[in-house]
Amino acid sequence: MGAHVSYQVAGPASVEAEALLRFPPQRWSGWGCSLSWQGKALGCCREAETWADLLFSTRDVPLSTLWPAWAGPYMPPAVPGLGLSVARYNIGGCGRPEEQAGHPYGGRKVRGWFAEIEGYQPLPGGEFDWTRDEAQRNFLHLAIERGVDQVELFSNAPMWWMSNSTSSFGGALAQPDEFASYLGEVTSQARSGWGVPVRSVAPFNEPSADWWSFPHDQVQSDELRAKIQAALREAEAEEARRQELLVDIEEAEERQWLRRELERTRERHMQAQKSNRDKVDFREYIDKDISGKFRPKRPLDSVMQGSGAASTDCAETVVRGEYVWRITGFSWLKLALDQQMSECSVWSPIFELGDVPFQFAFNPVASRMFWGDYYASVEEGEEDDWPPLDDDAGPHGSLGIVVDTFSTFVLRYRIFIKAQHGEFVQWDGTQNVIHYGTDDGTHQPLAFGPDVHWPDDEPPGSQGIFGLSYEELLQSEWVMDDTLTVKFELEVLPEAGPESESSTPAAEVPEPTMTDDMCALLEEGSCSDVRLMVQEEVIQAHSQVLCARSEVFRKQLTAGMQESVSKVIVIEDCDVVTFKAFLQFLYTDRLPDAQALILAAASKESENGSCDPQLSQIQALLVVSHKYQVKRLQLWCEAKLSEEINASRVCSILVQAHLFQAKQLEKACLSFIKAKAGQVLLLPAYADLSKKWPQIGLKVSLFLAGVSETASQDTRSEEPAA
Repeated sequence: MGAHVSYQVAGPASVEAEALLRFPPQRWSGWGCSLSWQGKALGCCREAETWADLLFSTRDVPLSTLWPAWAGPYMPPAVPGLGLSVARYNIGGCGRPEEQAGHPYGGRKVRGWFAEIEGYQPLPGGEFDWTRDEAQRNFLHLAIERGVDQVELFSNAPMWWMSNSTSSFGGALAQPDEFASYLGEVTSQARSGWGVPVRSVAPFNEPSADWWSFPHDQVQSDELRAKIQAALREAEAEEARRQELLVDIEEAEERQWLRRELERTRERHMQAQKSNRDKVDFREYIDKDISGKFRPKRPLDSVMQGSGAASTDCAETVVRGEYVWRITGFSWLKLALDQQMSECSVWSPIFELGDVPFQFAFNPVASRMFWGDYYASVEEGEEDDWPPLDDDAGPHGSLGIVVDTFSTFVLRYRIFIKAQHGEFVQWDGTQNVIHYGTDDGTHQPLAFGPDVHWPDDEPPGSQGIFGLSYEELLQSEWVMDDTLTVKFELEVLPEAGPESESSTPAAEVPEPTMTDDMCALLEEGSCSDVRLMVQEEVIQAHSQVLCARSEVFRKQLTAGMQESVSKVIVIEDCDVVTFKAFLQFLYTDRLPDAQALILAAASKESENGSCDPQLSQIQALLVVSHKYQVKRLQLWCEAKLSEEINASRVCSILVQAHLFQAKQLEKACLSFIKAKAGQVLLLPAYADLSKKWPQIGLKVSLFLAGVSETASQDTRSEEPAA
């Protein structure tokens, strides 16, 4: 039962408020309210408990708590709660993270908590965030605590990324499966995770209202037709352009074919030029009676009786040479050749010895060493098919010495491979071959080597360097730091035969002995006038030799310094072995023997714990030659050290080259770092170098950038003084 109570409010206008008081208070089964934006606002305010009592409980609620400014005689002190038993909880409508949500309401933008409902899956396909929408969910739990036993979950709109408008303010549902999955996940979490008595789920809310109409959905038909026409014109323009591009592609392919045709014609011209040059040289040989079918024979002297003696030197015209070839990036060689499809082998630069041009070639699969074009002739009428190809023509092998000349000569060669211990080991024995020239001026390039053979010949017992395949060679002791180092020792005897000279009873002139005499002078110390104190060892020397060979010694011994009076020079920064090798060079001008240095220093280096006696001795020799300004010896040390550069040594060698102004050695180190940048720049030794020697780090950076030393010096000289 109940009664009506009226309140009269005084003022300019009479307002009558009527409240329905129920006796006794009771719950309204099946009646409820939607939480949504108001629930979000009430759930985070200080009066959340009071609002929950007013809506969902049946107890008396003091109104002064909610509206303290209106408290007075015209407001009842308390009213019973409505006792609603149903709550609708909004789980949808999440906008883009970067979007400041809001919707048109009453001619203004309503933003913030009133317009934004936090969904639980804010990003496309992302994780569910069950900590969101805390305020509305808090008010829902207050309602359940006060007797709400029916909860309906509804979504006023899908997540922004589920609609074609990518907005929570309207648009067609573009991803219905994802939306259905979202509703199911949230329902499951509400029941099992939050203990909410969910009785129903509504996937939409107020479908007939225009509250959530997205502006882009209001485009008029005329505007849509105009957009369609504009898009159609753009499509037709692109289609017309496609036809133009197809024509351009055909013209580009024709130009490409013409470029290849030009290259083939130029190659043919170069081959004809080369052949003609050979014939011109051959003509000159004929004119000089060196070659030709009718060159004169040496007449025989008719001697009835006589006696005499002669000396014939068969090696007088022999020319000897040595060539060291380093193939770096060896593990990439086979891949690089396969990529080029124009070479069978990797080639060294041309090396001329005794007017004979040599090249060295390496084939990783020991097949033909160069293309068969060289071994096919052009028949008359077949010029258009030139050059003909013959895959099996020409020499086959792994490592060979290639000769391309019509001259006749004898070649003696030895091939050595560098091992990990730093020594060169000979592959196969010493070989002697005769290269026969031709009388008609034609020739074909030939190759010589331990496993070089022709297709029709019986192949050697083992192919590859030391019988190893390319893959086995990569894992062997012969490849260090991805580098294969080969040394060729060549001796060439030209076509001219041995010359004989008549022997005469004249006295024989012995070979010069200056070097040996000077060496003995140093070792015996006779007539010495200077003492050199090196590590408590006294070495007798001669001031005239020292002054003539070193400007530093000359100043010490002639410029009024202490040494010029005492004739004693104390050497504190060099060991005995190194300094003796240095003096040997000053006295004889003969470059040191690296092997002798190793043997002489072996015991000392073992005591010091050095693992590389050859390198340390040459470095020490570089230091003393720089100190005493002996340029030739310093350059020899730079050349030897350049041969020993690898990834583990390059940083220490570069520092020494910088300190002692060894320009050639410094350039060799920089070139190695540029070639192996991906390996060297990651080493701890390089990081330590950059930290301790920033000037060297700057040099490396400039060299890697391709800036010349002159340009870098000009740039530094133009910098203003600090």
